[in-house]
Amino acid sequence: MDQPDLHRAILLLGAGRSGTSAVARGLAALGVDLGDHLVKPDPTENPRGYFEDDDLRQINDDLLAAVGSSNMSLRLLSPAIFAQPSLETLRDRAQSLIQRRYGRSPLWGFKDPRTVLTLPFWQGLLREGNYQDAYVLAVRNPLSVAASLANIDVGFDVRRSCIFWLLRNAAALTQAWHRPCVVVNYDTLLTDPRGQLWRMAQALSLPWTLPVAQAVDDYVATFLNLELRHTSYNLEDLTHHPAVPPVVYRAYESLAALADDRLTPTDAHVREQWTHVLRELDDFAPLLTYCQDLETYLGKHVSQVPTVPGTLHRFHNRLTRGIRHWLKQGTRQ
Repeated sequence: MDQPDLHRAILLLGAGRSGTSAVARGLAALGVDLGDHLVKPDPTENPRGYFEDDDLRQINDDLLAAVGSSNMSLRLLSPAIFAQPSLETLRDRAQSLIQRRYGRSPLWGFKDPRTVLTLPFWQGLLREGNYQDAYVLAVRNPLSVAASLANIDVGFDVRRSCIFWLLRNAAALTQAWHRPCVVVNYDTLLTDPRGQLWRMAQALSLPWTLPVAQAVDDYVATFLNLELRHTSYNLEDLTHHPAVPPVVYRAYESLAALADDRLTPTDAHVREQWTHVLRELDDFAPLLTYCQDLETYLGKHVSQVPTVPGTLHRFHNRLTRGIRHWLKQGTRQ
């Protein structure tokens, strides 16, 4: 296997609650430098650690706020929005962070679920710095993601979680497939960790040296176990769940095939399918944006009155029905 090129950057992408922390720890075992200023573990939500750079996560939060979005938003963001001159200060901060944190490392990377929304910003910086970028996309069954999101935010029902999941995976895959990219299924990682890390190393041209093999053994023995997974669903579960839109079922089916190496990100069929998904999402973007704005408004004001005004409540219900009608269109294939 080829030795890694100088100044390589591995970006780990994935919707929140998709096992990105476990995959990130696996990348560290493969020799990817994740930095030394990581977010502290959360005893309740993530006791084994997030493996996210604290300063980088803050830049992502500030970046999303600057463009009127947030980590949990359902709003689609155009890549062009990150070219605004008003973001120059954030670009300077990000460039300084990369140089300070990873400037001496020939192989480094980072993970933050927010990056699926801000990826064009970081890709621009990597091009300017002449870094060779590559990507890992961590995927998980949308029903498992929905169950995990519901544990931290009761406002995330299955339908909302499916939109959240689809927006982020569509953005990640279509912005990463022009570079080396490997899709990793979280459930498969838990049952076959060595096999999945070997896949990642092969796809990203990472050296499998004796120290790496020993680090992988340690990762398997001390970090991973099935207790990390609180739910487990399969494709059939998605098929029969009444709240799962057909487009989400087809999207996960495609990602599962990529994670099993039955398809590759360069296959014409894959690109055609996901381009179509993005087109569908783009067509519905105005309504998703309005629903996000309405949800934000309600979150700020509904607690100030005994009930939501009848007119606003009825309008909200009509919007919800419109979304459900759109999501139910199509036939599972």
